[in-house]
Amino acid sequence: MHESEIKIYQSVWKHMLVAIACLGCAIGAWLMVTSTGSSGPAKVAGCVGVIFFGGGGLLNAITTLYNWMRHIPFFIIYENRVEIYQPFKLTYHTIPLADVKRFRLITINSVKFIAVDYTTASLTHKLAKASGLKQRMMAFNVEASGGAAENFLADGLAMKGQELCNLLNSRLKDNNRITTK
Repeated sequence: MHESEIKIYQSVWKHMLVAIACLGCAIGAWLMVTSTGSSGPAKVAGCVGVIFFGGGGLLNAITTLYNWMRHIPFFIIYENRVEIYQPFKLTYHTIPLADVKRFRLITINSVKFIAVDYTTASLTHKLAKASGLKQRMMAFNVEASGGAAENFLADGLAMKGQELCNLLNSRLKDNNRITTK
């Protein structure tokens, strides 16, 4: 049997490298704004770049450091459920393993995700209680991921995506064996 819970954290270094890259792009955009030879559209593009890259990099750095200082795991894998941290809500999204058929590692535009394939009954229930916007988002996700209504990011963690997927499927298999006894 497994230990009661497994905590998986974000990779601080990977996220800080992204924040530094965003800072570099924001500095380049700022140079576009302050350059005397820049035209009006270039200055507007530079302002958008400063806001987008500067704001995104700053937000990434702040949330990563906050989670690191508070020792907040991004995933907590229990015997019967998986909890995924939602940084803007400061809560966890719970996925009961009884509702899941399998987990798959997928790649969309070179970004790795863990796709959650729900059982038919739980997927029908999720769709029935979801708002219209959420239903459209789930339908888009099903199309983009090849059948999964939910995905979660597997990049930027302290564990490799394939190892995480294998661990989740192992827990799922153990949970199914326990519940069928």
